[in-house]
Parts: sequence; C-alpha cells; structure tokens
Amino acid sequence: MDIGSAPINQISRRSIKIGSFAPTQIAMDGLLVSTPQSFSPCRIYLDKISNRFESTNNGGSGCLTSSSSQIEISASGKHSKKIPLKTVTSIVDGLKKLYIQKLKPLESIHRFHEFVSPALTNSDFDAKPMVMLLGQYSTGKTTFIKHLLRSGYPGAHIGPEPTTDRFVAVMNGTDERSIPGNTVAVQADMPFNGLTTFGSAFLSKFQCSQMAHPLLEHITFVDTPGVLSGEKQRTQRSYDFTGVTSWFAAKCDRILLLFDPHKLDISDEFKRVISSLKGHDDKIRVVLNKAHQVDTQQINEFVKRARAAKIHAYIMNQLKKEMPSWIGKAKAQQRLIDNLDTLFEKIQREHHLPPGDFPNVDSFRLALNGYNIDRFERVKSRMIQAVDDMLAYDIPNLLKTFRNPYE
Repeated sequence: MDIGSAPINQISRRSIKIGSFAPTQIAMDGLLVSTPQSFSPCRIYLDKISNRFESTNNGGSGCLTSSSSQIEISASGKHSKKIPLKTVTSIVDGLKKLYIQKLKPLESIHRFHEFVSPALTNSDFDAKPMVMLLGQYSTGKTTFIKHLLRSGYPGAHIGPEPTTDRFVAVMNGTDERSIPGNTVAVQADMPFNGLTTFGSAFLSKFQCSQMAHPLLEHITFVDTPGVLSGEKQRTQRSYDFTGVTSWFAAKCDRILLLFDPHKLDISDEFKRVISSLKGHDDKIRVVLNKAHQVDTQQINEFVKRARAAKIHAYIMNQLKKEMPSWIGKAKAQQRLIDNLDTLFEKIQREHHLPPGDFPNVDSFRLALNGYNIDRFERVKSRMIQAVDDMLAYDIPNLLKTFRNPYE
C-alpha cells in the first residue's frame, strides 16, 4: 500500500511501544510508525508532541524553561511599548500573553469573534494536539484509533456498515467514561466551547471518551461519523455536518483523510467535506487504508489567526470609511455588500495583501447582512502595529528564548 508523506524532521526521539497497524512502513513529520508483516509490535516516536507539554531534561517539571530569569517581548513600533514577561515559562505561556495583550484587543474591537472565530481561551492554548480522522464508512477510522491504543475506547463500535454515528473526542482521563456533548461543551478546561453554536441537535451527537493511556497523554483523537453516498445521509442529519467538520479542522493539528483503496469513489457529501477544509491544506494527509501521522502546529496556527485578524480589521475599517455620515446609509450599506469583492480588491492593493489571505467573499457578504456597518469601528494604527511587531519580533524572540518545538 502506498501513502503520501513528508520527510521526517531531525528530532530526538522518545519511543512508545504499541501494536502494529498494517503491513507497511510509514514515515511522516515528527512521527515514525514501523510495522513489519503480521501484527507485531511497532514503535511510534512522539518527541515533537511531548516537547509541547513537558521537558524530559528538566526533571519532569511539565514546562520548558529559559536559561535567563526574564525575557522581554518587545515591539519596535513608535506606538508600542515593551512588555516585560517575567513569568513566561514556555512558548505556549508566551503566546497566551501576546494574545491577551496584543491580538485580542484588535479582534474584539472589530468583531473578529463574531465573524470569524470565537476568542481563544486557556483551554485552546493548553489543549493537546488533536488528530481528526475523516472518511467514508468502513475505511478504518475507529479501527485505526483502537489499534494505536491496543484497546477499545468507551463507546467505540466497529462493523462493515456505518457504526460511528457521532463525533467522538478520545482523550486521556483517570477513569474510563463517556461524557455527553452538552456537558463537554460547557467545561472550561475543554477546548470545545465553540461547538455550542451548532445547537443541541449536534451536541447530542458529540461525546468525549476518556481513558487512561500513555499515548493519550500527548494526543487527542477525533473520530467522526462515516460519510455515506447519496442525499439520504445529508437530509437525515439534524445539524450542519460540514460546518462542524470545518470547526474541528481549524482546531486540529492533523487531518487524516482515510480511503479504502478498493473503494475510491467519493460521495457528494464527502466532496463537500473536503471542500470545507480549504485553508487547512498544510494539515491534511491522504491515507490509503489505515496509517497515521501528527505534527504540532500551534505557532503556525497562531500566526495564521493573527494575519486573519489583521485583514478582518482592514475590511471593517474600509466598510466604515465608505459609509456616508448622514443620509442614505441603508442604500450605501447594501451597495457595499453587493460590491464586496471590489472592496476586497481595493484593500489588497492599498495594503499590499495577498488575495489568498482574505475570507470567502460570499460567506462574508452573508454574515454582513446581520449587522449595521455604520456601527463598526475604524481601525487603530497602534493595534495594527502591535500585531505587526508581534509577528516580526515577539514570536521569533520566543522561539530563540525557548527550545523550538520544530527542531
């Protein structure tokens, strides 16, 4: 069996022994699965993941430490101030402070949380890397997870027909238990609060399965319902399946599209699901019959969010700028919405921004219909400068001060 993969990065390796998965050898970013013929033991190397949560060289203290007693996250812009971070203990800790002090103010004032993505919480930063498995029914998604764990997880079912009819987050926990989606979505220590926007119809089809396992100390798996062909599956769902998939795609560090090499036809719903993954191409790996890989991408995701927030602020500013001061506001708003693609092009030229970084114009146009553009805020140059300095100086300084998780 063939599988597409990227070269393995040069990393120190700490191994965890688990059962093999398929008679093949799979090499992927920061993870190596070696599986000889028959189901004999194999080894998975997970240093890139474990480095995010613990330092094996610092006595198991659970954080990366700096050789200096203090670092400064500084900004060079004339409107920015130096921010001393005396208590920063890791890259994740530094990103939290940068988000609260520099990026979140820009997001809040321009309603980024309403249009694009909810505000980040501690659980979003502290969550373990997530791997989501997508595929049509009977492509081995649940079997893949069970084989890595060498056991079933609470609520897992396997069969020739579709058996997983819900989204399941498989996480580490002291006891084996299944937690209903309505409960998981309101727990502050879980990174799933944003799922409440999909309503009770979805949350009744979501659960968290917890069990004590060394692999789950480093990774969370997201098992998904098998996708069927035809309209029956789509019309019978009582929630936005594609929307939920897109939400998880933004949260996950790896997205595995599993295919059975003997059944390579793709249903209409699966095509829609794949289309919804646009913008997360760097996370996607196509897998022929059961395999896996994972890579930590938290810094990359943080940078992508910052760029998206900056562009969003420019869009809101331009919309506000082109609204009249007194009369004709309703007609002006409709004209702006109708000609949103032209406005996007104007912003791209004025600020020298790549078109590929802009949101989908049709989705943004639809979202705008629920707002009064006249109430939007004008952009503050100091906030843009703060985000620019964060991207140009603060994040590189974090990587210099602490061990780079990608090395």
